[in-house]
Amino acid sequence: MCGVFGYIGPAGRDWRVAHRLLVELAAAHEVRGKDAAGFAALTSRGEVLWRRQPGPARALFEGPEFTALRRRQIAMVIGHARHATAGAPAVNGNNHPHRAADWLVVHYAESTFMLSHRAILACEVSAGRIARFMST
Repeated sequence: MCGVFGYIGPAGRDWRVAHRLLVELAAAHEVRGKDAAGFAALTSRGEVLWRRQPGPARALFEGPEFTALRRRQIAMVIGHARHATAGAPAVNGNNHPHRAADWLVVHYAESTFMLSHRAILACEVSAGRIARFMST
């Protein structure tokens, strides 16, 4: 059982409000998983930034790397709180988001969310299938 959450909004001066909201969302989603966390962020310039790490989501979203994004004009963020059911959280490659070509993918069961510099997509198919398809 994982938690997926996000933010879409104006970049720039509203970052403090968005950051506070994302920290609260991360904390709320820890009931879905505290083993690892990650995020994918899209800047107003089309840059895709991402990070994942073992440990609770709140630690990542309150940490210096995420807080520093305020200088990057963030327009959209997808966050993930992981409950490890397969694969150790200490092996960061098991944590979300996963990279597939130009996309970053997070999923919960059969709900998958993908972000790239071109678009954001949500669908009802496993992330493993999507990653294999997009890597070919």
